[in-house]
Amino acid sequence: MEVITFDHLAVGSTYRFTNAVDGFDATAISDSGDGTALQHSADAFANNAWTVTESTPNADGSQTLKLQNTITGRYIAAAAAYVDRMGFPVGVGTAGTGLVLKIVPATGHFRLSADGRSFFPLPANASRYSGCISSGSTISGSAADAARLQGAEWKIDEVKVITFRCVDDKGGNLGTISRSVPADTEEITAELCPFFKNMKFESIEKTGDTTWNVTYKRSAYAVVVTCKDSRGAIIEQSETAIPVGEEYTVVIPELKYYTLESADKEDGTTLLPVEDIKVTAVYTTEGFSGVRAVAQAVTDPSDLQSGNSYLIYDDSDANNGGRKGYRTVMADGRVNRVVNAEGATPLTPWTLLKTSNGFRVKNEYLGKYIPSIARNGNPVVSSTGDIFAFTLNDDLSWKIQGRNGECWDGQENGNLVGWSAPGHPHKIFTYFVEPYFEITVHYTTKEGEVLAPSETRLVKAGNSHTVSAPSVEGYILMKIEGSEALAAVEGHVTVNVVYEKEVPSGIRDIEDGKVDNTIYDLAGRRLKAVSGRGIYIVNGRKVLLK
Repeated sequence: MEVITFDHLAVGSTYRFTNAVDGFDATAISDSGDGTALQHSADAFANNAWTVTESTPNADGSQTLKLQNTITGRYIAAAAAYVDRMGFPVGVGTAGTGLVLKIVPATGHFRLSADGRSFFPLPANASRYSGCISSGSTISGSAADAARLQGAEWKIDEVKVITFRCVDDKGGNLGTISRSVPADTEEITAELCPFFKNMKFESIEKTGDTTWNVTYKRSAYAVVVTCKDSRGAIIEQSETAIPVGEEYTVVIPELKYYTLESADKEDGTTLLPVEDIKVTAVYTTEGFSGVRAVAQAVTDPSDLQSGNSYLIYDDSDANNGGRKGYRTVMADGRVNRVVNAEGATPLTPWTLLKTSNGFRVKNEYLGKYIPSIARNGNPVVSSTGDIFAFTLNDDLSWKIQGRNGECWDGQENGNLVGWSAPGHPHKIFTYFVEPYFEITVHYTTKEGEVLAPSETRLVKAGNSHTVSAPSVEGYILMKIEGSEALAAVEGHVTVNVVYEKEVPSGIRDIEDGKVDNTIYDLAGRRLKAVSGRGIYIVNGRKVLLK
């Protein structure tokens, strides 16, 4: 056995573990205090200080130890089961697990491991467990350990935790914030103090061995203008810093696809801010609400507003997070999930309608509700909805429970199902909205005879759309009416695909002035009509004849 020694970390001392690999070298192991996953962060004010509570030397020179977060009090715990392409995510909890620390002689850096699997940071853009610490191999069934290039080596610095009580120059409380600094730090300067937007550092006073009072002076006031639709979804939001003593003139923006309904400050009003100001403008639209981006989590029951629209996210850790996702409606009406809400269609937002005992949950686009959910039953949205109680859990997730006692739960295939309390924890988010419009396509003869069922499609505002028309036996496509609006969809559009009885004439000569419709094949030949399947150009728009 090769023995490789180093100076072991001391029980009772506090350390920071910062990644030693290029690309990860600004991030340190941390604990936000929320959730059950160990995290990493480059934020100096993240809870990144760890105290050694137990230590045992090993025969090979390594050290077995337990680490407790100095600020949150939680321990680094055992790793979860393998997650596809993510490795073994490491946990945090009230009880610690034995971790092994060993030095890498070639670099002088360290590996920290649990159950023989070295820790490494998952990037912020990881599909799952983003910003968390994982361990071991990311390949299923592999006995290999995490490689250095994954960020599996760490630098260790002994630190101490210092705490700032932050106030403004009028005595207003800005918060109490802690951070780690090197253990031999003696002078605490402004650069080490917390930063507050629109404030500037004024003075610092030591009040104890590791505590300081810090005073800030207001330099500017924030004016936040939030434009919302009639269901509370955010269309756009802007923030302007107005220096102290300067005036601000309210500007209520004109928004494409929306009409201003009301604002709590009139456009052109001049204000002299003496505090941060919020301006809210409400708009209406003929469009339907899709999702541009997720906004903020709703963590206060009073913020669940009747008539407002939200995203509802299944946050279960079952199947190593494989059941997480945003509740949505499938084509057959079943309630399932999408993993990523950005770009989601109007089938994903849900409007909450308050009753005396809870909320009905409605998909506004379909005009249908989530009904009563039987045990292990997958609901199909319907014209009537159950009343669900939304109860905030200690971890700021929500329990959603129907009148029959069954709670919202989820299957591995994504289906929403009912299950015994507490069911799956769900999170509720506000969101940034983007409108969608309906394209309704009719398939008829020029006399109005219906040849195929009409179809309705949702298209994001501003996008183009290609008509996909069926090939009807015995008929040829003559023209498409309304397709000029499909180059950039800016409202609801009705398109008529017009056919006539087929006459075996092939490609006919065109008499000038006799045709109000132009059809070309992809070879550039002008056609009188279309009978065969393929892609054609009709009135300058691409059309797929199926």
